Amino acid sequence: MDENDVLRQIGTITLGEDLYGLSRDELKARIEALEVEKSRVKKELEKKQSERSAADTLFGPKP
Repeated sequence: MDENDVLRQIGTITLGEDLYGLSRDELKARIEALEVEKSRVKKELEKKQSERSAADTLFGPKP
């Protein structure tokens, strides 16, 4: 599953929705999509933390 597929699937997921009507394959695909999205979000957070650290080094930390 590539990132575009994941983003499309994530757009169809509503957190907290009833999962009863989903098949086992649909549930597995949902888990995979959410794991890929979790990884993508973590990478973006790490990038922003690194950028903030570089800015703090250059300009000093914000009070």
